Amino acid sequence: MNDTNFKIGIKTMWILTITGILSLLLGALAHIEGWEIGNLLLILGVGLSFTTWIITASDVAQSPIRDKTFWILVLVSFPTIACLFYLVKKNKVTQTLVASDTDFV
Repeated sequence: MNDTNFKIGIKTMWILTITGILSLLLGALAHIEGWEIGNLLLILGVGLSFTTWIITASDVAQSPIRDKTFWILVLVSFPTIACLFYLVKKNKVTQTLVASDTDFV
């Protein structure tokens, strides 16, 4: 995958995104069960998810991608899931636009 637009590497983005989602899920479960560590996991998950959201939003704003409005709306509507989905689709979205730009030359 091309990670030229991310402020950090693509592997680091994957680690932050997955760790944030897992922390949110485990924190919610721990909070429901009444474990003391539940609040800490929720705070960690929210912090990591917000960090990945900011990095993803800046990448969407700066990258020459197709359907930029769609990605911004999805990021605002479903922040945590949208970051994961964007990481999966990032290479295809940017390659499609680059390929379509070269077809007209």
